[in-house]
Amino acid sequence: MKKILACLLALTLAMGTFMSLAADNEYTDKASWEVTGESYQNSVKNIIDGDINTYWHSYYEAENGVITARHEAPYRITVKFPDVRDISGFCYTPRQDMQLGRIHGYTMYLAENETDTPVAVHTGYIAIGYKTEYVANFEKTYRAKVAVLEIFASEGKYGTAAELGFLKGKNGVKPDGEPIKEFTVNGVDLKKNVDGVDLAGVKVSVSSVVTDNFYKAENTIDGDKSTYWHSYVRKAGDTIGLPPFTMEYTFPASTAISGVVYVPRQDMNVGRATKYNIYAASSETSPYVLIYKGAATDDASDKVAEFSKNIEVKKVKYEIVESSASYGTCAEMIFAKPKDGVDTVSPENYAGVADLGEPEKATDEGANKAKWVITGSGADDSLKKLIDGDRNSYWHSAYTAEGSTIVSRDEAPFRLAFTFPVTREISAIVYSPRQDLATGRWEEYNIYAAENDDKTPVLIKSGTINAEDKNDTYIDQVRVELFRKAALWQLLVQAVKIPT
Repeated sequence: MKKILACLLALTLAMGTFMSLAADNEYTDKASWEVTGESYQNSVKNIIDGDINTYWHSYYEAENGVITARHEAPYRITVKFPDVRDISGFCYTPRQDMQLGRIHGYTMYLAENETDTPVAVHTGYIAIGYKTEYVANFEKTYRAKVAVLEIFASEGKYGTAAELGFLKGKNGVKPDGEPIKEFTVNGVDLKKNVDGVDLAGVKVSVSSVVTDNFYKAENTIDGDKSTYWHSYVRKAGDTIGLPPFTMEYTFPASTAISGVVYVPRQDMNVGRATKYNIYAASSETSPYVLIYKGAATDDASDKVAEFSKNIEVKKVKYEIVESSASYGTCAEMIFAKPKDGVDTVSPENYAGVADLGEPEKATDEGANKAKWVITGSGADDSLKKLIDGDRNSYWHSAYTAEGSTIVSRDEAPFRLAFTFPVTREISAIVYSPRQDLATGRWEEYNIYAAENDDKTPVLIKSGTINAEDKNDTYIDQVRVELFRKAALWQLLVQAVKIPT
């Protein structure tokens, strides 16, 4: 089935040994700059210390190694120069040791004088996993004494940066753009509100995981709802990384629990469990026993599985049978403490599952394509075939023919506009080529997106596809934090070059 899961990504450059791409054109008097911004342990000064192994980190608090509070995006870093200078762009080096906090979406504001209100001169997006220096060139050279970097999207809901620099220019003009808005720090309390058993010493393993170390299994017991485990991200043609997914928890000693609380990922609906089974074992060598079947709505609320008795367990396995977008994710797994005045039994002697029956399948409201509006080159009935669920029917650009002779046709680029009935978050596009012939299959494409009908769609991704391949192509299967505050509304897909 052709399905739109989402689309977001920015420019990607080759990885390699660090060497400043802007060194010959970069201001070097950083010792005279004044830099301020919310940070952990005054780390904002690291952003201009010339050392890519130190970094600025957004503010957070921790107790006994567990994050208890943090500030959320947007984050702002303000740089005041000793004089008014011509600035043609800026360069940013991500933290080098891990992805956490790396910038995805940003806006640069400039002011010619300290008494002026900074105005937006450039907004951009940086690819997930990007590690080398990122250089942004402005459309104009501006005269500025104050620069404000606003980070509105970053990896893992923290902000980090190793280095920040500014590029020289000539004949700068006064900055013009949308004025910066009033800023209020957004603090979040991450302390658990569920009375769970102590998870010290608990070991966790999963059946599938993303190949980097950021979405690891241990995120499900770290006490932070903003981090999560994610199953393997499938590529076109993959037969692995599909449900069911399992998360297994082994306690250091037998532990009585009265229920299990599954906390879904909080940023978007991809991978949230909608149908699940819970198994338990009384020892490390005992077989698992099914103790609970459940179904859940596709939202961010806690999913509570409450047992009719306390169960003494050594191991617990949580199986995601069905999930949104057929991925597996989990922000937190909490095991409820035993209840007073309730019998405690072994998994083998617990009969609660027999009364539950088979749960109804949870539905995904976002999958309803009947309300989408599609416009573009081609007849209306042809456009509707883009979302009819049939791989053997297809959209074709407009043309006219006399007999078997084509007398006129629309030429590339072709545009297809998808307008959704409500704002929604999207993480990838799945493109299914026509199956009978290579004619008309995409070779090059651009993807544009807009938050609503009033805004002009902006380019967020370009790419190429092998026109000889008739398998599905996943375009930017990435997380959606980049637009968590501005869900996509309208999407334009442009086929730049199509074989005849």
